[in-house]
Amino acid sequence: MTFVKGQSGNPKGRNSRPVEEKYLKQVVRTMPQKDWKQVLEKVKALALRGERWAVEFYADRILGKPTQAMDVTSNGETIHAVGFDADKV
Repeated sequence: MTFVKGQSGNPKGRNSRPVEEKYLKQVVRTMPQKDWKQVLEKVKALALRGERWAVEFYADRILGKPTQAMDVTSNGETIHAVGFDADKV
């Protein structure tokens, strides 16, 4: 199959994921959305009172966790990209 500009490579969409669907149904069954709302309201109140764990918990769920850089290949040395001129960026 060759790429055609403006045409989806997957017109039928992503396949369903039965394991994820089953998990979500179980989560909703064990703790309905209205209960989750009460939990988040409580966490929010604790965050506003200055509870650090609550601030972090709430921010992680609302804003997402910050990315964390990790050097696993260069032992701290600079890696130079081939064909990339940093002065032109």
